[in-house]
Amino acid sequence: MSSSASKSAPRARDSWSGQTGFLLAAIGSAIGLGNIWRFPGVSYSNGGGAFLVPYLVALIFVGIPMLWLDYAVGHKFRGSPPWALRKIIGGGEFVGWFQTFVCFVIMVYYGAVLAWGVQYTIYSVNAAWGDDPTTFFTDTFLQVVPGDTFSWAPAWSVMIPLALVWVLVLFVIGRGLSKGVEAANKVFLPLLVILFLALVVRALFLPGAVEGLNAFFTYTVVLGMQINGAPVTWQMALAAVFIEGAIFILLTLTRIREMVVNTIPKALKVGISAGIGFFIAFIGMKSVGIVVHNDATLIALGQISDNVSALLAIVGLLLMAVLTAHRVHGALLIGILAVTVLAAACGITTLPDTLVSMPPSIEPLFWKMDFSLVREPDFWVVVFTFFFVDFFDTVGTLVGVCSRSGLLDDQGRLPRAKGALMADAVGTVAGAILGTSTVTSYVESSSGVAQGGRTGLSSVVTAVLFIVAIFFTPVVGIVPSCATAPALILVGVYMMMSLRDLDYDEWTDVFPAILGFTMMPLTYSIATGIEFGVVSYVLVKSMSGKFRDVSGLMTFLAILFALKELLS
Repeated sequence: MSSSASKSAPRARDSWSGQTGFLLAAIGSAIGLGNIWRFPGVSYSNGGGAFLVPYLVALIFVGIPMLWLDYAVGHKFRGSPPWALRKIIGGGEFVGWFQTFVCFVIMVYYGAVLAWGVQYTIYSVNAAWGDDPTTFFTDTFLQVVPGDTFSWAPAWSVMIPLALVWVLVLFVIGRGLSKGVEAANKVFLPLLVILFLALVVRALFLPGAVEGLNAFFTYTVVLGMQINGAPVTWQMALAAVFIEGAIFILLTLTRIREMVVNTIPKALKVGISAGIGFFIAFIGMKSVGIVVHNDATLIALGQISDNVSALLAIVGLLLMAVLTAHRVHGALLIGILAVTVLAAACGITTLPDTLVSMPPSIEPLFWKMDFSLVREPDFWVVVFTFFFVDFFDTVGTLVGVCSRSGLLDDQGRLPRAKGALMADAVGTVAGAILGTSTVTSYVESSSGVAQGGRTGLSSVVTAVLFIVAIFFTPVVGIVPSCATAPALILVGVYMMMSLRDLDYDEWTDVFPAILGFTMMPLTYSIATGIEFGVVSYVLVKSMSGKFRDVSGLMTFLAILFALKELLS
């Protein structure tokens, strides 16, 4: 045996297990206590918003290019900075050692900051800092001696937690990249998000944090609800929406919402898509009086002969249907414009006095959330109401629209659901801050899909046009419901065509899909339709001996839905 063969094979370099681990590690290195604790104060001390201009310029033209350069060097040479730079430039090894030293200094610095945080977490139990936190921090905690810049005297209140931090750091490093650094980031980064949100909520309880409680408004979803004998205010409802959105962000980061979307069986996805179509078609007919409430039969055909709006809606529906049959692009838009012109001629809508108007100020609604009752159990009933309805309305709408647009894979899953769900979650939080009710994926989004808008660019263009439309509110406002209702009905019909994708030979798939499809318009709720579909799917499959077709998550959802209805 040769000497080379006798040598043990070199140990394979540890690497990231996937993109998620690397992304969390990158985020963890860029976003930490420095950003949360120090950056706001630095911004405020240096001009506030004006500070962000040079900061962003430096970030775009220096920070990001240097980051990409570092990634490129690491990807190319797959070695330490000194070794990689020696390969690039013969005498460049010292630059790599300097980079390593900088990382070490940062680690030492933040180790001390973490130690402060650990100890202050203990102090927070009994508010040990008393009435003078500054003096407590410098004298009692750090034991700073006036006039001395450096002292060898140990501050044991810092040394003990610092030692614990370093033990944890060395333990993580010792376990390597995938089992150490990557695993730690998957735990500590979500924990950082949770702690940050807790700090935000806590800050809202501080004196002067919440102001402007000057009006009351009851959201539809909380009508009739009272807390301590008082009606739910719109400010309190906004607080519930904010918390709901924060929970959505956490659930999206942990991929729980994505799991729910992808766990729903393909048959139920078909039923949900068709049910949403049935729902929006019903909404369109109801909005112009084609169908009306009836005490004897619940709903009935309206008096169309005496209803000009209903007649115009029918004309618009026929026009859109014919144009669609001839494959005319923009059939819905042409129909809406034509009916709007007819409505103006009939006196249903009138031309505006001005074409442009400035949007109203958001000041009366901006940051008006009321967290004062967050400790009350009934408040969390409101949060749960928003959460439950919004969660499954969004899931249903996302599944329905994506199913209709052909974005689902062969197994009925949405490959990139996380991005869409994160956009929804961030929108919910931003909406609460701006003073609006729950921001959710809207069923009318399917109208854009029906016209071919199936990419992110179409959504961006739509958003830009909505922003522009704000300044043309008088013009946009002349479009009557009889012009938009036909579009909803036609899109609803278009989405109901997905029922053809059901396997009608498999009764255990057909029954829950059709039941969910039917219950959406009858209960006027997408979430309720999903409830009936999921519960019936689990029960019928299980009682038919097809237990293997039912996942654990579907069983959990069925139990959750059943308990919700039993306890409501």
